[in-house]
Amino acid sequence: MPFNLNAIPDEQNVREAIQLGEGPQIELREKISSALDLGKLVSGFANATGGWIIIGVREPNTIVGTETARLGQFFDRVNDRIQPAQNLMMYPVTLDGRPVRVVVVKPSQVLVVTDAGAFIRDGEHTRAMSADEIRARAVAAVPPAEDAAAGIARLTGTIVALMEKFDASQTWRAQWRNLLVGTVGSTLSTIIVALVIFFVGVAVTLLFKH
Repeated sequence: MPFNLNAIPDEQNVREAIQLGEGPQIELREKISSALDLGKLVSGFANATGGWIIIGVREPNTIVGTETARLGQFFDRVNDRIQPAQNLMMYPVTLDGRPVRVVVVKPSQVLVVTDAGAFIRDGEHTRAMSADEIRARAVAAVPPAEDAAAGIARLTGTIVALMEKFDASQTWRAQWRNLLVGTVGSTLSTIIVALVIFFVGVAVTLLFKH
């Protein structure tokens, strides 16, 4: 049974999606830890073929429910952590008496970046985009984009590594993870958008010259 991104996330359709398991368009999460955590998943699906983020499910198919108030706060702030902002929808579903939420992400025609860099859905996982993938999505026809794309990819990898290192820490420093990554990542996303605008301008100029 193929997954239908455009289906309404009601009880039946969500159960069917859970049975399908994680894949290119389905992410199962027991919980979301932050707006940035959600933003990375949104970026990954938006830069691929779209998908559902089903929250309140422990793999493979155990319904555990989610903290709806906390998740609602993260959802309200997720567009502050990605550029450009996406038209996201979050649907409430009750499964086995427990609250589950489904965030629906549509595919984007332009590169979607987060405070932690650019991500893409790859099979069952969301990973940092490579320089080639960033260049292809942002300004594929402009040669100067190569250095910018490579730089963005390196910065993305650095920030991901920082997040993983802080996540592994059991000391008070782990509490500063989001502050550190958010500060560095905000600068990164601003740079990315500025570079994209610049290179698109170059492309338009070249087209008019020819």
